This record gives sequence, structure tokens and C-alpha cells, in this order.
Amino acid sequence: MTGVFKPLASIIVMLSLASCAFREDTEEIRYLKAKQDVENGIGKITFKRSEIQSEFISSRKLNEYSARISWPKGRPVHVRISQNNTVIDTFEKDAQNTIDLICVDQTMDFKVETIIDGGEITSTHQFREKCPVDALVSGEMTLMHLPRGLNGRLVFLNGSRLVLSETELNTRLTLRSVEVESGVGTIKVLSDNRDSVVDKEYVASGLPQVEIRAERATGALRFELNGIDGSEGGARSKAEGGEIAADPAKNGAPGRDAVVDLEADCKRIGPRGDPTLSCKPKCVSPPTSGQPGRDGITSTVRGKIGNAGIGTSPVSLLIDRPKDFRVTFAFNPGRGGNGGPGGEGQPGGQPGAPGANPYSICAAAPAAAPGKAGSRGPIGFQGPDGGCGRLTLSRELHGSVELMDKRSECSKTTNLIHYVD
Repeated sequence: MTGVFKPLASIIVMLSLASCAFREDTEEIRYLKAKQDVENGIGKITFKRSEIQSEFISSRKLNEYSARISWPKGRPVHVRISQNNTVIDTFEKDAQNTIDLICVDQTMDFKVETIIDGGEITSTHQFREKCPVDALVSGEMTLMHLPRGLNGRLVFLNGSRLVLSETELNTRLTLRSVEVESGVGTIKVLSDNRDSVVDKEYVASGLPQVEIRAERATGALRFELNGIDGSEGGARSKAEGGEIAADPAKNGAPGRDAVVDLEADCKRIGPRGDPTLSCKPKCVSPPTSGQPGRDGITSTVRGKIGNAGIGTSPVSLLIDRPKDFRVTFAFNPGRGGNGGPGGEGQPGGQPGAPGANPYSICAAAPAAAPGKAGSRGPIGFQGPDGGCGRLTLSRELHGSVELMDKRSECSKTTNLIHYVD
């Protein structure tokens, strides 16, 4: 009878194996298979590098992090963890599959080794991770006050303000989180580059950008986006018709000279027979004033257009998982500068010179008035206002955005916000 049942048992085992071939092994089965492989010397258990994960865990205090290292479960190997070339712990087979390593410096080096019975190391993987760096914004600060390598938490106290200007405008931050502890935190942006204007639509490409990427965000954040008013347009040069040359024909004619009779009243002053005379000159006709100059002509040359106002910089705010987060963008682009002064009017003609008055016998003639200079031309047109930098926002922020206008209508600008996935 025994010989009859052996083939049947083999068939049952084969059928069982065949039926199992279409099922995914459970974790327990995989563990037993791996263990059997080691015991039979068929294979050695290792970890692939991609199977070892690390995740930074933050405490409530700034810049206090630990790295949680994890590895696969269900493998009959010992796991040895080293940090900065010092063994931290060795775990027995499948005793646990995580460990927290405290960040001591900004860079953490750790090593994960798998060891089978007998002490043979079957795999070694070394890692270097950059520990997150946090920053606290209090009062009014600039990027110069924040730590280099900022990539962790950016925390704003209520009423605090981070001011970005000049070279700080090309700012790109990749963070773990943006947090406003209470009230409102502010990022104030002072743009210093010019827009181009096309049919009243403001083209913001090529401007300095502020880009903030974060995994999480909480609280109320406000962006104050400020431009700078344009300067006044300049005056036209002479070559551009900004000056009109004086015209000699507008000068006044000179006055008439005085007429004097030097012998009008003469008397002998010497003894008899002495011919010496004493004469008192007489003014026959006084000199006349010259003719006044004629007025110059008015310029028709308009002043230069004012310089364009500087618009607001584009902002990218990309948040993966916002929670109780709202953001306000207040736009204040610069106004266009005033137009320059119009061209100078023609100088008035010079007055004619008064007539000569020899010996000052007659009363001097008063000087004539010069002609008035012509009026300036019309003032130049005001320069174009600065534009409204585009907002690129993660789609997760839709419904949590408020727009405010100051001296502008940025909120009505076509395609102002671009949501991205």
C-alpha cells in the first residue's frame, strides 16, 4: 500500500506547488524561503541600496533633527548601524527595522551592514545625508540674517518681516516647511528690474524671481510685492530740437545820440584884451532809448516720455501639503515717471543800445527791455506703470489665495496666476 500512496503524495505536492505559483508569497513565506536559502548555502541575504530609507524627524525646537533609518523586514540577517564610523547598534535577526540617529552636524554619515550567522558581511551601504537647517524670522530681517544652507523650517513670528531686495531677488529656497506661528508673517519684495509693456499686458519673463518650495505650510503668510516709481524723462538735446537759436532780427534798434551845444553860453573870464572864454555846454536833445527786443517764439517740441515704473517680481510658491494655510499677495508696482520738460522757447531779442551821451551833459536814456523768451514746449507723456509679476502657485493652494491692489489693478491682469501640479 505504501508504494501506491507515494506517487499520489507527489502528485498532491506538485499540484499544491502549481496552485501556489499563481499566488504572491506572504511575508512569512518569503522569510522562510530566504532563511532556508541561507541554511542550505544557496544564497546570501543582502539589502539593496534602494531598500534602505531615511527620513528626517524634527522636534519642536529649531535645528533639532534625527534621521529615521529603515530597512526591509523578514530577512534572517543581523543589521549593524554605524554613524560617523562608530557602531551605534547591531540588531538580531528581524528584531526591528528602524533606528533614529541624531543629527550632530549639518552632514550625517551612516552605514548599514547585513551580517549572517558566522559573522560574514553580505552587504554594506554607506550614506551621506545633509541635515535640515532651520531659521527663525523675528522683527525685520534680510537673507543675510538667515543661515546658509537653509533647507528645513522657515518660521515667522507674528509681525515679522523678511525683506528681499537687490541681489536677493533671485532667491530660491527649498524647505521642509513654512510656518507662521501666530498672526501674519510677511515677505517684502522690492523689485529693481524693468518690465516691458505690450498692449497693456505686462510681460514678466526674465525678471528676478522669488521661488519658495516647501513640503508643508501653516499659518498666514503675506507677500508685499513692491516696484519702484520711474524717474522723470529728460529734456531734449539741441540736436533733438530742444533749443531754438536766437534770431538777431528780433534785436531792438539802437537809440539816437544826444545833441550837445558846447558853446551855447560863453563868457570872457580874463582881463581886458584876454580872449579866454568860459563856456557852459547845453543839452540840445537828450539821447533816446533803444528799441526793446521782440519776444521769442514758443517751442513745439514735447519733452521726453517718463521712464517706466519698475514692476513687481514674479513669485513661485509651491507647497505640497498646506494645512490651515492662507497666503495674501499685495501688489504695488511702480508708477511711470513724469514726462520731461518741453523744449526751450526761443530767446527774446536783445534791446537796442541807448544813444550816446557825450560828456554826460544830457540825462541818460533808460535801457530798453529785452524780448521775452518763448514758452517751453509741452511736457512729455508719463512713462508706463510697472507691471505685475506672474504668480506660479501649486494647485494645492487654490482657494487659499487673496489678492490686494495698491495703486494698481494687478488682480484684474489676465493670467496673473498660473497653477501647477
